[in-house]
Amino acid sequence: QLQNISITQWNARSVHNENKINYIRTLPGDIITLQETWNQTDKIKKAGDTLNSYGREGKRGGGTATIHRLTPAPIIMQKIRLNKDSEAVKIKIKATFIWLINCYLAKGTISKLQRLFARLRKEIPQHEWGIICLIGDLNAA
Repeated sequence: QLQNISITQWNARSVHNENKINYIRTLPGDIITLQETWNQTDKIKKAGDTLNSYGREGKRGGGTATIHRLTPAPIIMQKIRLNKDSEAVKIKIKATFIWLINCYLAKGTISKLQRLFARLRKEIPQHEWGIICLIGDLNAA
């Protein structure tokens, strides 16, 4: 059975140097969610075991990554692309399932938030809404 897990969130504003990689290594938590990682998948791998990484192909800005420190490693059951920077990932940790949504909205307008939730309602069955963990940088005013 799954005990408590801790999740840390940080907007990295690009994981472009060793100082940021070292900082990520010091963050507490079983799961670390990063936003604005830019297109730095190789550098993110230096910071820890990557569960999921999603960036804008060949472009600066945006992107998300999720690192874990769990043993055994979570198993990815399903992925849903939400926008150009984010994915919803259904994971299995031991015998427990969770939808981990590491989200970045560059401009957190009401309409973007509404589209995000409409997409989640369309893609994730209603009986699984109780296992959703939405975390990130929504830039909501």
